[in-house]
Amino acid sequence: MVAEALAGEDLTPLQYAMLANLNDDPVVDQIGIAGRLGIDRNSTGILVRQLEQRGLVKRQTNGADRRAQLVRLTPKGNELRKRLRPIIAAAHQRRILSVLAPAERERFLDQLVRIIKANEVYARPGAGRRKRNSGRLASDKK
Repeated sequence: MVAEALAGEDLTPLQYAMLANLNDDPVVDQIGIAGRLGIDRNSTGILVRQLEQRGLVKRQTNGADRRAQLVRLTPKGNELRKRLRPIIAAAHQRRILSVLAPAERERFLDQLVRIIKANEVYARPGAGRRKRNSGRLASDKK
């Protein structure tokens, strides 16, 4: 699905995933990227080098830990990510909603919007989380 949407862009799905992840956290180290994408550090280094050669990302040494390389989007990388994001989203939507007829899709999306709006109060940060236990078991409390 993503590969089809990226056809003609000379960008792999994993390279796009890196660009998208860098948008969420504008400056992150290569180990952090590896963890987010679920790939090893060597593969991350290769991806970063490929994107850096195209002028889409830039590496810099972390001032706090000189062994770590921070990676950030360049303006060119950010523009590409912005341009591709709606294309990728539309591809996902087409695939997911393809089982519904056009009229059903419209009804489904309308209902989904109503459900989301009715439950916005529960979407605030921290809503629905359990309160932390002080580390004591219930049997310890007397």
